[in-house]
Formats: sequence, structure tokens, C-alpha cells
Amino acid sequence: MIQPLDNLINWFYQYNVDMLSFMSLAANANAIKYAIAYKDFDLNVNYTQQSKKSTPFNLSQSYWNSKVIGYSIQDKQKHRKTNNNVTINDYDYYKDLFERQ
Repeated sequence: MIQPLDNLINWFYQYNVDMLSFMSLAANANAIKYAIAYKDFDLNVNYTQQSKKSTPFNLSQSYWNSKVIGYSIQDKQKHRKTNNNVTINDYDYYKDLFERQ
């Protein structure tokens, strides 16, 4: 019984995962998965795009209208202030912002 627990402790130590900070083995396994995935990741490196197959996002007026109306409905249901929210009139600014990105 001690040997499997000792193996788990060594495994968590190998990937610098604090097993006491998570409440379940699934959370620990998830932390190890991300530790393995980001093992070679460096914030100071400029990574190039792998493929150019994705199409750029096109912000349409109808999409913008539905988003603005949806956000205002959500805020009113939660009794939040809505005076600083984006409006339908902000469409040109955000469309230009998306095109420049």
C-alpha cells in the first residue's frame, strides 16, 4: 500500500505539482497534464503561426447587434449598471480594431 503512494508522490515531485493543494487525484492529474504540455514553453520566445488556414474574423453589424443586446439583457438580469456598456453605435470602432489586428 505504501509503494503506490510513494510512486504518486515521486511523480508529482517530478512535475513540480503540489499534491496537497488539489482536492482530488483528477485535479492532480490535470496539473501534471498541463505541466507536461507547457514543459518546453518559453514566454520570451516569439512563436510563429503553424498554419494560415484560419480565416480572419469578420465583425458584422447583425453579430454586433446581437452581442450588445445579449450583454445588456444579462446585465439587467443581474442588476448591474449598464451606463458604461458597449453600444450598437460602437460598431465602427470595434470593426476597425478587429481589422487592424
